[in-house]
Amino acid sequence: MRGIETKPGLDRDEYPPAMFQEGGQEASVRHITAGDNRSRHLYWRSMQRVA
Repeated sequence: MRGIETKPGLDRDEYPPAMFQEGGQEASVRHITAGDNRSRHLYWRSMQRVA
């Protein structure tokens, strides 16, 4: 997420997530609340455990 400005009280969130092959350089990045970002992170982690 280099080059994407930070904003106080918000996290930068990318889609597709950087952990996926499709993520990274071409990802869409937007600012979301920290709480939303943390809950999405926990969701993705739970999906990794199932696979």
